[in-house]
Amino acid sequence: MNLLNFVSQYPDESSCKAKFK
Repeated sequence: MNLLNFVSQYPDESSCKAKFK
């Protein structure tokens, strides 16, 4: 998965961190 796409799908930092964990 492209990191840029990931950020676009999850602009909320909290959601981003939750998905990474």
